[in-house]
Amino acid sequence: MQGQEFSTAGCYEWLQGSKPKVPWARLVWNAWVMPKHQFFGWLFAHGALRTNDRLVQFGMDIDDSCFLCAQASEGANHLFFECAYSKQVTCSINQKLNCHFPENQVLDWCLQRTGTKMQIGVQAAVVWGAMYHIWQEETGAGLKGS
Repeated sequence: MQGQEFSTAGCYEWLQGSKPKVPWARLVWNAWVMPKHQFFGWLFAHGALRTNDRLVQFGMDIDDSCFLCAQASEGANHLFFECAYSKQVTCSINQKLNCHFPENQVLDWCLQRTGTKMQIGVQAAVVWGAMYHIWQEETGAGLKGS
């Protein structure tokens, strides 16, 4: 290793080892997306969002119905794509921003975006931001807190 300079980034990369790139990374870790929405997107991509159905799977004795509509078990798919509340939000986004919010499979939708880097970044920011705030309403930062 003579002749090579030490760098913290190089050391960190060596410690981690090589990892395969995931196709959704450019949409989550995007300069246009707020950091808290990036973390949310990472949790979503890994299926690790705290939703009532997951809490029940972990042994919590709670009602797993959707807090926003009370019409179905609250999983990520229901919360973001089937819930009447989230459908109103996404319909409004579609009308006002002409963003064509995904009806399901948000990661696939994001990967199919075309346009300039800025257009793709803004669309990703809108989608992750909307999904984050729907999730916040459900988790209590919105409706439960009032």
